[in-house]
Amino acid sequence: MEFGTREGAIVDVKTERLWLYSQGEEIPHCESLAPIPFDSCPGFKLNCFASKDAVARAGLD
Repeated sequence: MEFGTREGAIVDVKTERLWLYSQGEEIPHCESLAPIPFDSCPGFKLNCFASKDAVARAGLD
């Protein structure tokens, strides 16, 4: 996690959880699915519900 990663997210559509990593945190924290903004990319929000819908449409759920 020390290789230039400032923040990141893993969307787990099966459990409807969102794992977030922020700079300065050793362990990612878990939240419910929601649209999330990224500090490093102003104006961008990751739409977790769209990700979940895309997985379902692809038959991967």
